[in-house]
Amino acid sequence: MLGCGGLGLIAISVLRAKGVKNIIGCDIDEAKLAAALKQGAKSAVNTRAADAAQKLQGIAAAVDLVGSPATAALGIGALRKGGRYVICGLFGGELTHPLPPIAQRAIGIVGSYVGNLQELKEVVALARKRKIKPSPIETRPADQANAALEDLKAGRVLGRVVLNFETIQ
Repeated sequence: MLGCGGLGLIAISVLRAKGVKNIIGCDIDEAKLAAALKQGAKSAVNTRAADAAQKLQGIAAAVDLVGSPATAALGIGALRKGGRYVICGLFGGELTHPLPPIAQRAIGIVGSYVGNLQELKEVVALARKRKIKPSPIETRPADQANAALEDLKAGRVLGRVVLNFETIQ
């Protein structure tokens, strides 16, 4: 799991609820890596570490919730033969990757932005059975919306921020 922000933590919990055991949380923030382990990741890798690519070599899949050139290069480069790279994040940039190894390694590069109704029903069923661990949530008054967005942009939010509109008069 490349990116252990709010969505990454939820994704780790959903994967664990679906029986996936060998999840590696990847991020540049140690607090987010600790949260990933708490959510059920088997291990955590700081992607700024010099040996990050080596630690990830041979993974079956990379789910990229950041979507930057650096995370794409790391995720695609770490895939084993037949592996899948799924990009969900919209950070931006360009994908630069040699074409022959994609065919030689039989890897797949897929985009995913929104699931379908059946997938939503599956996640709701898991939540109803209390199989999904709640991720960290911070509540702030609605008048702090701009500060919340700045904190999200700067990577200072662990989990999710929910705005409370009941405080508006």
